[in-house]
Amino acid sequence: MIPKITDDRALALLAEGILDASADEIVRVAVTNGVDVAALEKKVRAMIEDRVAAAEKLERTSFNIGETVALRSDPQRVGVITSITPSNRETRYGVFIHGGWKPFTEASS
Repeated sequence: MIPKITDDRALALLAEGILDASADEIVRVAVTNGVDVAALEKKVRAMIEDRVAAAEKLERTSFNIGETVALRSDPQRVGVITSITPSNRETRYGVFIHGGWKPFTEASS
């Protein structure tokens, strides 16, 4: 008898390769690799949901260099985005505003 693999890293590696797989393909990959079918399916679905959420967040919050922006806290303060620095936590924007460069995040604006 082959033990069922439920290690999250192993599931993530397998799931990464089959994100667009049908339910039958997920079952086949799970059985072939000795992985619990339900655990692999759950991991695939969770990874898809995470990617969709990340893409939606980017669509809602992305700005481009050269774009004119106004502060939420003071809409009269208008500036131009001069740099964009992505990070795991939140994207940082360099904004030329009122004659000088200032760093902002979407949360701080």
